[in-house]
Amino acid sequence: MSAAGSSSDFARRVAAVGERVRARREELGLSQIDLANKVGRDRRTIQQIEYGRATSPSPDGGYRPSNPQLDTMWVLAEALGVDVLYLLEPLRTQPPPE
Repeated sequence: MSAAGSSSDFARRVAAVGERVRARREELGLSQIDLANKVGRDRRTIQQIEYGRATSPSPDGGYRPSNPQLDTMWVLAEALGVDVLYLLEPLRTQPPPE
């Protein structure tokens, strides 16, 4: 796989994670600020995850995919009442190992 292909694949996966977070947050009737307060992060962190990209442009003028810390994903999953794998593996194409 080329570097461009892997970068594009990563961006697609990050966007899918953000969609899962946003959908579950909305199911629970939470605003981004509500969720941020619940997990001890700021609204910008939630926004970056949901949009799947950093909110400030990179030096080349584009936006790089967000890359949230694992501990952030764990506390988000707990606050949203889902398993962390639900958030992190929305595009799984093969079953988990047994």
